[in-house]
Amino acid sequence: MPGTGATSAPTGGTVQCVLRTRPRNVTSAEPASDPAWRTPCRHQRGRLVCLPHVAPVEDHLSHSNHRLPRALFPTALAVGLLALQAACTNADGGATEAAARAATEGGPAGTAIVERPATAYREVAVVNGGSVRGVVAFDGDAPVDTTVTPIGDHDVCGTALVDETVEWSGDRLAGVVVWLADARTGKRIPLARRFEITNERCQLWPRVQGVLLGGTLNVRNADRGQHRNRLVRQRTGRPITLITETDEGQVVPVEHALTEVGMVEVRCDQHPWTRGWIAVFDHPYYAVTARDGSFALDSVPPGKYRLVAWHERFGRTEQSVTVSAGREAKVEVTLKSE
Repeated sequence: MPGTGATSAPTGGTVQCVLRTRPRNVTSAEPASDPAWRTPCRHQRGRLVCLPHVAPVEDHLSHSNHRLPRALFPTALAVGLLALQAACTNADGGATEAAARAATEGGPAGTAIVERPATAYREVAVVNGGSVRGVVAFDGDAPVDTTVTPIGDHDVCGTALVDETVEWSGDRLAGVVVWLADARTGKRIPLARRFEITNERCQLWPRVQGVLLGGTLNVRNADRGQHRNRLVRQRTGRPITLITETDEGQVVPVEHALTEVGMVEVRCDQHPWTRGWIAVFDHPYYAVTARDGSFALDSVPPGKYRLVAWHERFGRTEQSVTVSAGREAKVEVTLKSE
């Protein structure tokens, strides 16, 4: 991803994924009847198949359905790490081992996409405020979406799916987060702060969204299958929590995911192509572009601002915008493809 340092989906081609599903209702150490589960890697039809990752400590937080007894957890974790190191040294499993290591370590941290403000946002009465309206376009060829070929879970994921990271109409770009980076005073923040992200056909919807600091995130499962959603802070690569859902219609409310300004990346350990992005703001001056690339910010106090735009494939850009009292500032933002 250009200029963000955050993890992004592959730029094109076909991804083959080997999915291993943990048995449902496992609430203790791995059962003796399933020795293959205890071994992170095994040979299958002449190929070395490894689990996506060895479960780190945060896998056993309160939102996980697979809680180990405290006395057994250190031993189980040590055995898993040793087995992964021994089994994944085969050359055929090199790529899988690298993916497992990246998932375990939480992915690369980088420059913050959404900067943490130096001062707190302050609500004021906006008298004769202005507005910002604009469109986001891209210059160059649109990146090619990745075609994913799942090895398992076909009844849920299908036999092939397109990981749509770019949605556009003409040269107008959807799914771009746009915000005023230095808006420190302004209109009241909405009281309703409940947001949702849904697992549906092994992808996350909405893929990109903006939310308010301190809100509750409802993680939903619309599939008849298991999902293991890992929430990670983009700036630090630090995992927030892991949520395991096994039933269609299941909803898990997460109270502590939106407690810091910044970008939260949502992954699925069960289906490693899955990505979602949640931009957390402490002010209401943000938007996500529609399919025609349009966005609007209203009730903006007059002044000069840094208008920032970010897309997961095109990266981050910013430009200056001046808002006059009672007037509409029109802007055009252009993101360049590689």
